[in-house]
Amino acid sequence: MEESLIIRAFDQAITLRRPQPGLIIHSDQGGQYFGKTFKRRLTKWAYRQSMAEKENPYQNAHAESF
Repeated sequence: MEESLIIRAFDQAITLRRPQPGLIIHSDQGGQYFGKTFKRRLTKWAYRQSMAEKENPYQNAHAESF
């Protein structure tokens, strides 16, 4: 998955939902979430980043069950 896809989806979600500053964005440790562009977006909107621990597939299970 390319970082540009993540950026487009993120921008669309921000535009539609308008979440408040302080929102926690949780993801796996995919490279697209480490990119400078994505990190700048998080900083711009005052969101925090949370990542699953390496090699722990169960951390995302609760969110992915929705």
